[in-house]
Amino acid sequence: MSFAAICDSKKHIYIYRQPASIDSELRNRKTGRQVAQVAKQQVISIDPPLEIMGAHATNNYIFVLTMENIHVIKINEVVNP
Repeated sequence: MSFAAICDSKKHIYIYRQPASIDSELRNRKTGRQVAQVAKQQVISIDPPLEIMGAHATNNYIFVLTMENIHVIKINEVVNP
């Protein structure tokens, strides 16, 4: 898979993506070295905040089950222009 997802017990789903190449010049602030890849994180909030009963991830979706709903989150591939 191209991502990992972590759910907390009430409200948030954290999505971590594999590092992707970048086309622009980016430098590390501390070392000054040029960075060739960047990994991205996304945070999704579930409203209203209810206890998350379970979650399942496929290549394209994350399914999150609460007491009242099932939330379906579509995961798009990160594409560099």
